[in-house]
Amino acid sequence: MNSEIIKNAINTLFKWLKDNHYKQNTIEFYRSRCKSIILHLEQTESDFNLEELLDWANKHTENKSLSIRCCLRRVIVMLDRILKGRHISYGIISFASPLKASKEDYVSAVDMFEKHLIRRGLEENTVKFSVYCANHYFCEMERQGIYQVSEISQKHVCDYLSLEQGILENSTKRAMSYRLRQLFRFLYDEKLKSEDLSVYVSTDYVIKKKMVTVLSSDMQNSLSKLDGSFTSVRLARDYAICMLALRLMLRKSDIFRLRLSDVDWKNKKVSILQKKNKQPLVLPLTDDAGNALATYILNYRPNSAHDEIFLSASLPYKPLSSANECLYWVLTQSGHTNSPTGYGLHLLRRTGASNLLRAGTSIDMISAMLGQQNASSVEPYLSVNEKGMLQCCGDFGILGFMEVMKWF
Repeated sequence: MNSEIIKNAINTLFKWLKDNHYKQNTIEFYRSRCKSIILHLEQTESDFNLEELLDWANKHTENKSLSIRCCLRRVIVMLDRILKGRHISYGIISFASPLKASKEDYVSAVDMFEKHLIRRGLEENTVKFSVYCANHYFCEMERQGIYQVSEISQKHVCDYLSLEQGILENSTKRAMSYRLRQLFRFLYDEKLKSEDLSVYVSTDYVIKKKMVTVLSSDMQNSLSKLDGSFTSVRLARDYAICMLALRLMLRKSDIFRLRLSDVDWKNKKVSILQKKNKQPLVLPLTDDAGNALATYILNYRPNSAHDEIFLSASLPYKPLSSANECLYWVLTQSGHTNSPTGYGLHLLRRTGASNLLRAGTSIDMISAMLGQQNASSVEPYLSVNEKGMLQCCGDFGILGFMEVMKWF
């Protein structure tokens, strides 16, 4: 493969990283991995082949940290998608570098832990990330020569948290630590470990508040104007999905599980049992979201015995399980060539909540409509309330300036 093509793919990768607000030190970390890939291809005079490169990555990073091993594999998968003309999405790259423990004791523990999480009814991505964290930890134990769950001590846990997670963002550390706490608690409850190591796992990390990303007003208007006749089954389906995410702020998992019986057309409401927290939720069905849904069901939805509303667009017709590029596809069809590619349907959920906030809806009401059990979960949406933020600004008129100068 032409080296220029690969370099162009790398440039596309770095643009995606910058557009999705990756830190500069993280970008440099990725740049180092890209240099290793280019050097390997030049030395071996080989083409870019996903399977061969992943095998090489495992051998190349055998004695290096797990973070480097994960990053190298992740970069290879991302470049492969770019070279094949496919969009990068978080759902793909998050688990592009799955490390798996090899020792029998650890393999058995991970398998039991995964089945335990599935029985609890957790979302698929939550289970995947929890299993990934468990494998990540056990792989580090294997690297240190610890091959039994019974041999893991408090020191091993604390060393892992302080050293192996050293280069990670605090938000990632907290997410991984929370899963590790669950893992150690499970090992203790199942009597695989005599000591409850979860008490040594801290999840208290300072998390930076960020301006929440929402869909622009222009793009929202384009979505509203797209309703009507569609050129394909997929466009009609994806448009209805986007409107449910924007107006009803439903999670992706709940949209995919939505059944025909969940929609009360007469009273204009949707009633569901949320997959994430198993709590019932009743929401008003807005006219534009209802029209989009009805258009898809009446004119475009394939005939099927399945109760789920959203089905695949081609044979065999079955309930939809993913729509990573749904928003990108709809916005592109509405005329936006620079559509966001890294946020998925959750961007619409945040946008809907932010719209309610701007309209003066109370935090408690927004929290209830989002299906959140804790009102504090809505706090990030406050960052887009420009009028409210302006009220927090200091007075920098002459009198206000004089008050500030008293502190110096």
